[in-house]
Amino acid sequence: MKYITLTSAASLLAASFSCCLAEENQIPTGTISVDRDKVRAGESADLSWDIDFPIDLTEIVTPDLEIKMQTEVHAFMIGTAVSNHRTKTYTYVDIGAGWQSLYSGYGSGYQYVYLGRDSSGRRVYAQDTPLNPNVSVHDHVAPVGTNLNFAARTSSGNWVYMGDQRVLTMYRGETPSSKEGWGGDASLEDYIAPYLVNGVLNIGEHDIMIAAELTHSWANRNQSGYDSNDSIALFRFIPVEE
Repeated sequence: MKYITLTSAASLLAASFSCCLAEENQIPTGTISVDRDKVRAGESADLSWDIDFPIDLTEIVTPDLEIKMQTEVHAFMIGTAVSNHRTKTYTYVDIGAGWQSLYSGYGSGYQYVYLGRDSSGRRVYAQDTPLNPNVSVHDHVAPVGTNLNFAARTSSGNWVYMGDQRVLTMYRGETPSSKEGWGGDASLEDYIAPYLVNGVLNIGEHDIMIAAELTHSWANRNQSGYDSNDSIALFRFIPVEE
């Protein structure tokens, strides 16, 4: 009695799908199964499969940062540096639930930050707020049509909002512009170094990195103090089934 063996074909297809899984969801992935190992000549087996097609960032959020499908948004404060951590900054986000604070502080990494000396020559310190770039500071499920708004300022400056030329939005695969931080401050590249591979931004395919310049105007972008490291945040978008 003749049999046709399907094991090799199924294994080949499974290997193909396993290979796809290693491509970080850049191409369709999935699984395939068959209801038997062998069939008689002239008969057929039932095949079933499940294919997951990758979701492009623009299917989740448009370039102007409008949510296109119900999405979990996780915000991480990556860093802030103004006047070598001697100026306090404030960073807020609105993801459909009103303005929420991501961080307010000096970003020094220490409990206290040295501000200088007072009129009597005494050293002045301020208590700082811990900043951990690995811990989400705001989580929200955003429905379709929600706009992601970002705003930041220094303690003595005006708010700088999303849409301002001084606010950079960076995506996976981009190469951030290189510029040294002013006055000993860490540069933008220093802060986001854990997210760079050979100088290229290696964040999730649905993530957005935002960096803002808070102390200089766009007209003064060629000055040394224009370093785009005054407020840096990472936003991760995870589609949610409604």
